[in-house]
Amino acid sequence: MSKSKFLKFVSAVGEEELREELKSLYTKIPEVKLHYLMELGNDEDRKKRYEKAKKDIKNFFYIAQKPRKRTRVAKAKSLIKDIIKHAIFSHEKVDIYLHATEISLMYLLRRPSATQATYNFCMFTFQKAIHLILEMALQTDFEDRCKSIATDAQAVYGLNTEIRDILLEAYEI
Repeated sequence: MSKSKFLKFVSAVGEEELREELKSLYTKIPEVKLHYLMELGNDEDRKKRYEKAKKDIKNFFYIAQKPRKRTRVAKAKSLIKDIIKHAIFSHEKVDIYLHATEISLMYLLRRPSATQATYNFCMFTFQKAIHLILEMALQTDFEDRCKSIATDAQAVYGLNTEIRDILLEAYEI
């Protein structure tokens, strides 16, 4: 159905029928329920969702506090993409990206012989976080956390200069 046909349908249907349709969609389609949870839900509901996502991201890199032999980078990217798609506030998006960077960086510190995909994931999430920080002018909110990541990255060959350069460009240190 095209957007114009949909708009004609919405304008032709009465208010009570639209309410019933929304209730039906809310119960039948999980994405609609998630949308309203993120849009209309309180901070506590959103916080629970983000905490669960952070825990899941960590589980893609660790099993019972031990590094996995092979990370689940593709699954982590997919989860992050889904969370970001439904996120409302920019600071929540930045927090998810920085958390993923921190987890992957901790993994790389413990397993320096990790796959290239893990290195790429760490760089990708850090670049995305910095891009959002600059776009939304959140430099002061996340400066300490970004500097901590750059400090930790100095011990990882291949990431040390790249992360430092991104940070220098963003914070003009």
